[in-house]
Amino acid sequence: FSHQDRSLPGRLPTLETIHDRFARLLRLHLSTSLRRPIEIQISNQAVCTFSDFTRTLEKPSSLHILRFEPYKGLGLLVLPARMILTLVDLMFGGNGKEIEIAEDRDFTLIENRLIVKIAEDICRCYTEAWSAVHPIQVQHVGSEINLQFINIASQNEPVNMVDCELNVENVTASLSMCIPHSTIEPVRDILRGVFVNEDLEQ
Repeated sequence: FSHQDRSLPGRLPTLETIHDRFARLLRLHLSTSLRRPIEIQISNQAVCTFSDFTRTLEKPSSLHILRFEPYKGLGLLVLPARMILTLVDLMFGGNGKEIEIAEDRDFTLIENRLIVKIAEDICRCYTEAWSAVHPIQVQHVGSEINLQFINIASQNEPVNMVDCELNVENVTASLSMCIPHSTIEPVRDILRGVFVNEDLEQ
């Protein structure tokens, strides 16, 4: 997405700042809960179509539908299996070693329970990242592994996407999120500006 389509809406600087704060909050949360240092950085932010976003996703991945209260629209959180299994290994005292994963691998019952907890923790961090700009409550409302059943946007609808890269114990993993423009339409004017706030910058 390095060359954005001119027909797509422009960047939203305040949303990008929110994402930077989200990465810092998630790094702090995971480092504390796993009791080891974890580095999280934003590796990419862009505006693209929903179909372009979905074409880049790792397989297999755990897909999570998000609601942005009080608004009606939805978003999508993507947790690739490589990232999930790294965190699960760390939760059980492992060293987070990189694991080879088949595309048709299913998640176990225990893994699925931990995945939901991880997704809910991410929602809380994302809600806090928004708090200095606008009171939005990000809620986890459902999980899926088959992209065909995800209907948060039409294929050609513009979405704001963000990729976060996680580094722990010399293992690199990632997570992605996309928010359709229709979801954040009520606050788009706020997000177009450059928001200066000490809480947001920390």
